[in-house]
Amino acid sequence: MTRPTWLDNVAVDVSAAERLPTSVLDAFLRSWDGAYGCAVCTRAGNARRDPTTVGAVAEPGGHQLWFAHRACRPPDEPAPVEGPPVATGAERLRLAVSGFTRPGAPPASLVLTVRGLGRRDAGGGDTVDALAATLLGAGLELVASDWSTVELSPAAGWEVEWDDTWVVVRAPGGEAWYDGPWDPPAAWGELAAGGAVALLAAADLELRAPVGALDEALGAGRLVGGAVAVRRRPPH
Repeated sequence: MTRPTWLDNVAVDVSAAERLPTSVLDAFLRSWDGAYGCAVCTRAGNARRDPTTVGAVAEPGGHQLWFAHRACRPPDEPAPVEGPPVATGAERLRLAVSGFTRPGAPPASLVLTVRGLGRRDAGGGDTVDALAATLLGAGLELVASDWSTVELSPAAGWEVEWDDTWVVVRAPGGEAWYDGPWDPPAAWGELAAGGAVALLAAADLELRAPVGALDEALGAGRLVGGAVAVRRRPPH
C-alpha cells in the first residue's frame, strides 16, 4: 500500500504510539480521509492541508483517537484527554479477539478484528481495505475459499500466547496486535495443544456471531488468515 504523501503533515503523539500497535495506527492513517474536529480549538481541520497531531486515549475495549492542529497544541502541552468528538466517523478503534471451535473447521480458530477500520472510499469508485492490506504485508494470506475447510499456510513470525484469562497475538518482529483479556471456549485449549491455530482476521467483524461474520467477510473478499504458532502462557 503506497503511503499518501499528505501524511507528512501528521505527527503521531506519544499517547498513540504507546497505546496502539504501530501497524493498526498506520493502517488507519492510510485509509483516513484526513478530516477532523480539532480537540483544542474545536474548529474543523484536514490533515491533507493542515499540520496535524494525532493521539489516542485508552477506553474500555478500545481507543479514542483525537486530532489537533499542530499550531493549537505545542509539543510540550499535555494531551487533551477529554474534548469534543472528532469528526472522522471512525474515531474509535477497538481491537478484539475471539476463540472458537466448529466441527469440520481447523482444530482451533482465533479471530482478530479491528472495529472502526473498514473499507473506505479511495476515490474514483475504488475502495481500500487498510487492515487486510496491512496483514497481507505482514505474512498472512487472503482466504479465497471456505475458511472452515481450507488448510491455511503457516504464517512465519506470528505467535499466540494464552491462558484462561489473557491472550497475546504477536506479529513478526514481536509487535503485539492484541494483548488483553479473553474468554476461550471450553474445548479451545485441548484443540490448540497441537502447537498451531488458525488465525483469521478482517475489519469490523461481529464476534458475537463469528461464523456468520467470517462467511460475510469471505464473500466480500476481505478475510485474511494463516496457521500460527500457539503456546500456553506459563503460570505466574
